[in-house]
Amino acid sequence: MAVGLGGDSHLLHAGLVLAVQGLGFAFFSSPNMTMVMNAVPPNRTSIASALSATARSLGMVSGMLIVGALISVKPRPTTPWAPTRRATSPRCTPRSGSSPPSP
Repeated sequence: MAVGLGGDSHLLHAGLVLAVQGLGFAFFSSPNMTMVMNAVPPNRTSIASALSATARSLGMVSGMLIVGALISVKPRPTTPWAPTRRATSPRCTPRSGSSPPSP
Protein backbone atom coordinates (compact mmCIF):
# COMPACT_ATOMS: atom_id res chain seq x y z
CA MET A 1 0.00 0.00 0.00
CA ALA A 2 2.81 2.45 0.86
CA VAL A 3 4.76 1.42 -2.24
CA GLY A 4 2.14 3.18 -4.38
CA LEU A 5 2.82 6.56 -2.75
CA GLY A 6 4.46 9.16 -4.93
CA GLY A 7 4.74 12.87 -5.41
CA ASP A 8 1.35 13.03 -7.08
CA SER A 9 -0.46 10.80 -4.55
CA HIS A 10 -3.68 12.07 -3.06
CA LEU A 11 -3.58 13.27 0.54
CA LEU A 12 -6.21 10.70 1.54
CA HIS A 13 -3.98 7.89 0.25
CA ALA A 14 -1.05 9.13 2.36
CA GLY A 15 -3.34 9.50 5.39
CA LEU A 16 -4.69 5.98 4.93
CA VAL A 17 -1.16 4.55 4.75
CA LEU A 18 -0.15 6.39 7.93
CA ALA A 19 -3.31 5.25 9.73
CA VAL A 20 -2.71 1.59 8.84
CA GLN A 21 0.92 1.80 9.94
CA GLY A 22 -0.07 3.51 13.19
CA LEU A 23 -2.66 0.84 13.96
CA GLY A 24 -0.14 -1.89 13.23
CA PHE A 25 2.38 -0.30 15.58
CA ALA A 26 -0.26 0.13 18.29
CA PHE A 27 -1.38 -3.51 18.06
CA PHE A 28 2.23 -4.74 18.20
CA SER A 29 3.79 -2.35 20.71
CA SER A 30 1.40 -2.74 23.61
CA PRO A 31 1.45 -6.57 23.89
CA ASN A 32 5.18 -6.62 23.18
CA MET A 33 5.93 -4.19 26.01
CA THR A 34 3.66 -6.16 28.36
CA MET A 35 5.57 -9.37 27.59
CA VAL A 36 8.91 -7.64 28.19
CA MET A 37 7.81 -6.20 31.52
CA ASN A 38 6.37 -9.53 32.68
CA ALA A 39 9.60 -11.34 31.78
CA VAL A 40 11.84 -9.33 34.13
CA PRO A 41 11.88 -9.36 37.92
CA PRO A 42 9.96 -6.52 39.60
CA ASN A 43 13.13 -4.83 40.86
CA ARG A 44 14.47 -4.62 37.24
CA THR A 45 11.39 -3.19 35.50
CA SER A 46 12.81 0.35 35.37
CA ILE A 47 15.97 -0.88 33.65
CA ALA A 48 13.92 -2.97 31.19
CA SER A 49 11.66 -0.02 30.43
CA ALA A 50 14.60 2.32 29.84
CA LEU A 51 16.36 -0.22 27.65
CA SER A 52 13.20 -0.81 25.63
CA ALA A 53 12.68 2.95 25.12
CA THR A 54 16.31 3.34 24.09
CA ALA A 55 16.04 0.50 21.58
CA ARG A 56 12.81 2.00 20.17
CA SER A 57 14.42 5.43 19.78
CA LEU A 58 17.53 3.95 18.21
CA GLY A 59 15.38 2.02 15.76
CA MET A 60 13.44 5.14 14.76
CA VAL A 61 16.60 7.19 14.27
CA SER A 62 18.35 4.50 12.25
CA GLY A 63 15.22 4.03 10.12
CA MET A 64 15.10 7.76 9.37
CA LEU A 65 18.81 7.69 8.57
CA ILE A 66 18.44 4.81 6.12
CA VAL A 67 15.40 6.32 4.40
CA GLY A 68 17.13 9.71 4.14
CA ALA A 69 20.20 8.08 2.61
CA LEU A 70 18.10 6.13 0.12
CA ILE A 71 16.18 9.24 -0.91
CA SER A 72 19.34 11.27 -1.40
CA VAL A 73 21.07 8.53 -3.44
CA LYS A 74 18.09 7.76 -5.68
CA PRO A 75 18.84 9.08 -9.18
CA ARG A 76 16.43 11.65 -10.49
CA PRO A 77 14.51 10.70 -13.60
CA THR A 78 15.75 12.39 -16.74
CA THR A 79 13.48 13.71 -19.41
CA PRO A 80 14.39 13.61 -23.09
CA TRP A 81 13.70 17.32 -23.47
CA ALA A 82 15.82 18.45 -20.53
CA PRO A 83 19.01 20.21 -21.60
CA THR A 84 22.26 18.60 -20.57
CA ARG A 85 23.87 21.96 -19.79
CA ARG A 86 22.49 25.31 -18.88
CA ALA A 87 21.27 27.25 -21.88
CA THR A 88 21.92 30.97 -22.11
CA SER A 89 19.14 33.43 -22.61
CA PRO A 90 18.99 35.01 -26.08
CA ARG A 91 18.67 38.43 -24.41
CA CYS A 92 22.05 38.00 -22.70
CA THR A 93 24.10 36.94 -25.69
CA PRO A 94 25.12 39.57 -28.26
CA ARG A 95 23.94 39.13 -31.81
CA SER A 96 26.56 38.50 -34.38
CA GLY A 97 27.58 41.64 -36.21
CA SER A 98 26.04 44.01 -33.69
CA SER A 99 27.96 46.51 -31.67
CA PRO A 100 27.42 47.20 -27.98
CA PRO A 101 25.14 50.16 -27.21
CA SER A 102 26.90 53.45 -26.78
CA PRO A 103 26.53 55.32 -23.49
